[in-house]
Amino acid sequence: MLSEIATMRLVSQKTSIPVPTVYVFDCEATNHFGFPYMFMSALPGKVLKDQFAFSVPPKFQPKIASQMAAYIKQLSEITFPEIGQIWTGPDFNEAPQIAPFVLSEDAIGPFNSSRAYFYGIQREINEAIHDEHSDKDNWPQWLRYCQIFTEAIPLMVYSDLRRGPFPLHHRDFHFKNILVDDNFNITGVLDWTGARTVPWG
Repeated sequence: MLSEIATMRLVSQKTSIPVPTVYVFDCEATNHFGFPYMFMSALPGKVLKDQFAFSVPPKFQPKIASQMAAYIKQLSEITFPEIGQIWTGPDFNEAPQIAPFVLSEDAIGPFNSSRAYFYGIQREINEAIHDEHSDKDNWPQWLRYCQIFTEAIPLMVYSDLRRGPFPLHHRDFHFKNILVDDNFNITGVLDWTGARTVPWG
């Protein structure tokens, strides 16, 4: 949650992307509510009912596409030398830096190269597959899957961009998290949970 708040603050400072302002938060499950929470500003607009191709009239589709492209470009210009989540300290008074992120309940990273990132992700996947299938008859097939995808990682990496810098990425940038007004101007981008820097490509 602290990373999500830090990310929204950074995006608000560095881009024109409309994001909520967080007024009050508590990350502890032992607070008076009994669960972590944050109170944010309510942004104007409405969530589309379906994918852009089905819920945006054709005459407005270039307008939506242009806005989304501009926002993705602005995010890509926020870069860091490592891959992970944004962290500005528990009180948000530190310079933005990169911290580990959670994957399959484990914290991994940060990674200083795209190759290390992909190996780290695949290692977590391999461990999950092992835990679920190692005692079953189809384990040899799953083991081969793990080997093939691990061996393919060098082919997934742009060698000249392997060391970054790495761009910030909204991992759920789709119609359910985008608010628009009646003229299909984007008025808000929501759900920055899990946002992090990622490899190019």
